Amino acid sequence: MSEATVEKLNQRETININSFIDLEKIFENYPYNEYEFKRPANGVITLYRDGLTKFFICDEVWQNTTKVKTYINHTKTPGISIICVGTVKELQTLPSEMQSENIQQICLPVSEDSLSTSIRCIHNFQKLVDHAETEKRLIEKASQEVKYVLSISRELNGERNIKKLLNLILFKAREITNADAGSIYTTEIPGKNVKEGKLHFRFTQNDSIKQNLNEFELQISDQSIVGSAVIHNTTINIPDLYKLNEDSTMNPFGARHDRSWDRRLGYESHSMLTIPMFDISHSVVGVIQLINRKIDPHKKLKEPADFTDNIAEFSQTDIEYAEIVAQQAGIALENANMHEEIQKLFDGFVNASVTAIEQRDPTTSGHSHRVAALTIGLADIVSRTSTGGI
Repeated sequence: MSEATVEKLNQRETININSFIDLEKIFENYPYNEYEFKRPANGVITLYRDGLTKFFICDEVWQNTTKVKTYINHTKTPGISIICVGTVKELQTLPSEMQSENIQQICLPVSEDSLSTSIRCIHNFQKLVDHAETEKRLIEKASQEVKYVLSISRELNGERNIKKLLNLILFKAREITNADAGSIYTTEIPGKNVKEGKLHFRFTQNDSIKQNLNEFELQISDQSIVGSAVIHNTTINIPDLYKLNEDSTMNPFGARHDRSWDRRLGYESHSMLTIPMFDISHSVVGVIQLINRKIDPHKKLKEPADFTDNIAEFSQTDIEYAEIVAQQAGIALENANMHEEIQKLFDGFVNASVTAIEQRDPTTSGHSHRVAALTIGLADIVSRTSTGGI
């Protein structure tokens, strides 16, 4: 360090800041050039750095009831700190609403070194508060998302109609990941060899276009992404189908994308997330396939620009939440299937019992079925009647 520099630093140590005007002059020079310095209004200075803003306001501003309201409101904004500047006597008249833990004070006169230390402490305090607020928001967001996932679990396990359940599963998986579209499949695997099984396409949903696709079957194989998810018992996340290599062997799981389907629909499938659904014994009972994770969940994908500006790949958080939904969905689907089987067994038992009873007397054979049909018909007519006593 040169003698001139040492002399300059020694001189700086003796400098006292006696007024707000002195403060302005100091902020325009070293060591505050690391901050972005502005004068937004008379008697107001701002220093900006690391996304944090410090408002220095003089006594003429904070003593003005009208002007000071603006800065009181600023204290509610994350990343903003208010510093009232004045002499000891002036600060003794600081309004009560400006005397809070969110508002700092700098007492004049002050040496430049003391000022530098105070600003550094204020800045570090701002960073800690900002970090704490960020963590608080993340915790609150995570808490809300966990509550939402639990509510999804209750909804799924409360539905016994398989068609309604499958539609609900797909809707909830899309909702929690902001997916624009998606499809859901169920599996039929007769033995231990998965590749001998079949995938049943059940439903599709799309927020941006209308699709009327009939159910169909396809063999479980590595030739499809859905089949690969079943065979390998794993989630497959493809950031952009349009960026896959033309040679499918170069892509993860041999993935390929037939764009002719997109051209027919006037739609583009970019990001894709395929999640298997497992039952309680960890066997695959279905697959959820989600398409186009939207940045703005409320925007429809209509124009070519929408498919580049409003689509992102599915994040790790999306994958985790989708897998939780899929796990709950697999168990709910297993329960619904069991409920349906029990209902069929019960109906079969009742029909067998009626048949056995009626065979004892050929004269009254068919009586129970006729009574049942008449009762249902009568109930239907009564439910459609809008007049008469109750």
